[in-house]
Amino acid sequence: MKYKKSIVTFYLLFLFALLVGFEYLLGVVYPRSPDPTITDRSIILKELTPGYQHILSHDNSITNLSVSDMKPVNLSVNKNGFIVGPNDTYTSKSPKIIFFGGSTTENIKADEDKRFPYAVSKYILEKNGSFVTTLNAGVSGNNTIHSVLNLFAKGISEDAKIAVLMNNTNDISGLSRTNSYWDAGYYRSVVQSKRGYGHYLLTPLRLYFPNFYYLLLDLRMELSNTKTLSEWASVDYIDIDNKEDMLRDFKRATETFVNISKIWGIEPVLMTQPKLHNTNRDDIRKEYNKTRAVLDYDDFIYMHDQFNDIVRRVALKEKILLIDLDKEFSWKGDYFYDWIHFNNQGNIEAAKFISDKLIEFHKPLFNTVNNSAL
Repeated sequence: MKYKKSIVTFYLLFLFALLVGFEYLLGVVYPRSPDPTITDRSIILKELTPGYQHILSHDNSITNLSVSDMKPVNLSVNKNGFIVGPNDTYTSKSPKIIFFGGSTTENIKADEDKRFPYAVSKYILEKNGSFVTTLNAGVSGNNTIHSVLNLFAKGISEDAKIAVLMNNTNDISGLSRTNSYWDAGYYRSVVQSKRGYGHYLLTPLRLYFPNFYYLLLDLRMELSNTKTLSEWASVDYIDIDNKEDMLRDFKRATETFVNISKIWGIEPVLMTQPKLHNTNRDDIRKEYNKTRAVLDYDDFIYMHDQFNDIVRRVALKEKILLIDLDKEFSWKGDYFYDWIHFNNQGNIEAAKFISDKLIEFHKPLFNTVNNSAL
């Protein structure tokens, strides 16, 4: 056996030497330079796995879900990476509305027919008799720049009539740590670099062997004596008060989304982000402090309110529809399963509220007579 391995090794080395020699001779006779366009870097498309279909069970650590909210939920992602509902009208000719944002848009823990991006299509049909297709581009961790990139990379080609944006908390999370949308943890970094063989091994494990992958992850955390693995662990944090920079960059990012939409003939709609947290909620303060956030709890509340105010001001300046979910739903405990995410009931009420605002502001689009022609 050792003799055979030696023979195989010899022939492989011999073939490699021949290739090197042949390359050298070609370089002498007909020299060419290496291709300068080869790079292992790319711009991120932070989306859910296209074609993903799975039943999701809830994390046992979430203790304040109702009994009905605790049952497993279906997650269906179409071929272009958008979350869809149980009755996918993706291929229809009805007007399309795309919802962009982070986990508060994604709503992965809600029933698939109650996630507000999908439920909006049901309520517009019920209230106005208009068929519309709604696509959910929300992804956990996505900030406004991710939403801008998703809009440009795959939203415009959908020929959508309306693009709805709701971002806030994820922007605060990143900007407070690094003062930049471009300097972030690997899974949020705008410019991606390949990370070697480990990346190519772990990716199929996460997708096709999730039970084994998470077993390995649990073992790693146990060995390292940590409860969570932070994607920000390798990022250098800033040590300055950068609140003004954060407000400026969030405004610029929001305006970028609005202007790209307008340039491509899409009606932009901005939504504020509702929340349950306030300075008097010590229980939420305790949970927030477990997140390893840079801002303390009171500063986070202040910045969250400031970011929502920026959304309002941009909508007013650009003369576009503002849907103020913050004003309508914040501090209504029955609508949230934690301090920022809607439960099933919250999603239902939000869908009704959003539908009313869309119909009121965009009456020509939802005119039942012209609906089939759009």
